[in-house]
Amino acid sequence: GAAVKWWYDYNVGLQDATRYTHEFLGLSGDGLVAMRDNIRATAETYGKDFMDVLSTVDNLVSQYHIDSAAALDVVNQGFASGADLSGDMLDKIQKYSPVFHDIGLSADQMVAVIQQTRSGIFSDGGLDLITMAGKKIREMSATTAKSLDAIGISSKQMQADLESGNISM
Repeated sequence: GAAVKWWYDYNVGLQDATRYTHEFLGLSGDGLVAMRDNIRATAETYGKDFMDVLSTVDNLVSQYHIDSAAALDVVNQGFASGADLSGDMLDKIQKYSPVFHDIGLSADQMVAVIQQTRSGIFSDGGLDLITMAGKKIREMSATTAKSLDAIGISSKQMQADLESGNISM
């Protein structure tokens, strides 16, 4: 009874994990099995849901154009550095990776900033401010341009540099 049910549930779980890993990351063969097992190990080690870890890896892969092994490495380093002390590191990575990529921070740097939120150096509000600032500079409204000019930063020069790729966000 119970052993058979456990074995059945385990195998269904494995099949689902394999299917989702393939669907999310496009892997197949040995690479698929290895990545699925590594994601499961991370999820089990840190008491997280397999799908949450997989979604975060997928998010990093698509935002940063890194391979899934490198993305899982970033996640594992985040856990190891204590970036998940508040329990929401995976959510934060998913929420903020587009912005941090946009402003030119690497995945590792983003996790380091998230890790600093636990010590109070950055708060979630601080992460939201970074998001807003990046957005305002990208849109460069008259008010934003005036504010930059007022603190001695040429908004026209900044726009030109952003467009030419001389500087990133």
